[in-house]
Amino acid sequence: MESSVASIIDAHIHIWDYASYRQTEWLASRPDLQTSFLPPDLQPLLHDSGVREGVIIEADKSSYAYNIWWLEVTEYCPYLKAVVLGADLLQDSLKLWLEAFTQWPGCKGIRSRLAGPVKEWAGHPTVSRAMDMLTEQGLVLELQVDADQLDGLGILLENKPDCRMILDACAAPPAEGVERSKWEERLRLLAAHELLAVKCSGLQAISDGDEDRGRDLMQFLAETFGTHRLIWGSGWPVFPDGQPYQQALQFFRACIGERSELEREAIFGGNASRIYRLA
Repeated sequence: MESSVASIIDAHIHIWDYASYRQTEWLASRPDLQTSFLPPDLQPLLHDSGVREGVIIEADKSSYAYNIWWLEVTEYCPYLKAVVLGADLLQDSLKLWLEAFTQWPGCKGIRSRLAGPVKEWAGHPTVSRAMDMLTEQGLVLELQVDADQLDGLGILLENKPDCRMILDACAAPPAEGVERSKWEERLRLLAAHELLAVKCSGLQAISDGDEDRGRDLMQFLAETFGTHRLIWGSGWPVFPDGQPYQQALQFFRACIGERSELEREAIFGGNASRIYRLA
């Protein structure tokens, strides 16, 4: 077992039972993922990698039953004691869903993706009410956004400055070039909102397995947001080419560069604990 920090938390883990999992279309090109991934499959990987616990991240936004199942998992798996559940901020049933989900101590947030330009829904009254509900409940809003949606995200942050938000997948960086420069400029502006954090999940896929590219990306994010707002998540089991769990962890560890022990502890666990309010 290898661990270079005191306590590692994997803040991006997916589990599903393939027999009942409805979102199988995206798996068509990934035969390595066309099976069940359950807590007993994960536990030895965490243990052998020195990871203390993980946060389940939704893999089906449309299923109330799956959200409840993930919450049930937190009741019998002490190493998976938190869930960021799936929902659409525009769905009529969101209030009822949240009333049910927040009965479980493992409910820590909602992950959502809204189609189209953020400017079109940043001031939408239904979205506004949804974000107010999350803030009142002390929940995090985790967002999947495309690079071209970042322009409008500033409006959302200005409208709801008290809502804690996380951008998944390293904030969706585009390839190098003009688009990458625009992306960096947008993130520098967004970083002024102190309650906005970045989940550094999928780093190896985003950087095509190139440690230099991964290191450059992590350096930019650290300089822009500060290491106190970066969160590590493996993305298990969705790794490139079905790579081992430990390889994904080692790749990220190599890419964060020369950091102090306090900074490494923050990225690998302390920030997730604070932002998700795991303690």
